[in-house]
Amino acid sequence: MNAVPSELRARLAADYQPVRALRSPWTRAFGVVPLGLMAAAALGCFLYFTAPGLDVRLGGNPLGGNIPASFLNSFKKLASLSKTWLLSPLPLFTLLWFIVLSRITPQARAYFAVPVWYVALVYIGVLSAQLFTSYYGIGIDPTARELNLVYLFFVVGWFYVTGVLYHWADQRFSLPEVAWYQQGVVVAVVGLYTVFYSYKNPNLRLIYTDWLSGKAAVYNTKMYQRYDLITNSSEPVVYLPEIENPPQSLYVDDIKEDKNHWWNKLMAGYFGKEAIYLKKATHE
Repeated sequence: MNAVPSELRARLAADYQPVRALRSPWTRAFGVVPLGLMAAAALGCFLYFTAPGLDVRLGGNPLGGNIPASFLNSFKKLASLSKTWLLSPLPLFTLLWFIVLSRITPQARAYFAVPVWYVALVYIGVLSAQLFTSYYGIGIDPTARELNLVYLFFVVGWFYVTGVLYHWADQRFSLPEVAWYQQGVVVAVVGLYTVFYSYKNPNLRLIYTDWLSGKAAVYNTKMYQRYDLITNSSEPVVYLPEIENPPQSLYVDDIKEDKNHWWNKLMAGYFGKEAIYLKKATHE
């Protein structure tokens, strides 16, 4: 195949100049994808703060809706959680992650070629924002199920941030490769710990017990029966049966016999009902 003549290349470049001129300074500075992500985040914040259910949640606690206090509490909670999570096996798995990074060529680590300060700010900001919603919405500490989601982002972000740090240190100090026997020792220790922890962890035991015993499946069926009862009812007021012996790995609490409880009000508003009550089971 013949090379493109220099005259044609020059003409194509000249024709492309007006197209490049149409790009806004914001697009040239940040890129299309980051701007799209910022727009999506702004839309998400707008939908969150204007959601009708937020007013119900804010009305349940006078401490809710305080933006400065919510920001302060979210950062305090993040500091406390980070201390607890870092005093876990996470540093051990981080050593294993460093071994993986040491086997990757610098060219393949292009996704980690990001300023450390920028990644750290984004990391802390995302985690704090996840905690902020609980303090702003209802003025209390996040629940355990919310902290599970925050921990997921904490772990994923932790490995990315440490990857960025490793790439920066390797570019600056040319870190030595880890010997094969050292890699084997770390892998063996991490593997043995994972097996031991999985066996001893009570939460994992509870999850597998609820799953294998069928309690989780029964709970799922009963919940969908409730939803069908609500959607198929033409009455403005609905009474839902109590779910007995729920699986503790999935269950936190239930709606109440009081229609004015905020859980009842939220469920009624979601399904477009005037009121929803819990009907306690009777045992003869």
